[in-house]
Amino acid sequence: MASDYEKLKRLDHTYVWHPFTQMQEWMGEEPLIIERGEGHYLIDVQGKRYL
Repeated sequence: MASDYEKLKRLDHTYVWHPFTQMQEWMGEEPLIIERGEGHYLIDVQGKRYL
């Protein structure tokens, strides 16, 4: 069974339109999937923190 990340990635590529993104390039990239926020930080599903 696919992991939650793989499922979210597939759903993002299939159903989400990113209006300010070059779609041909985007299809080859890993999507940024935010899991939660902590104060000023966003944390993605892989644990990477963004300010």
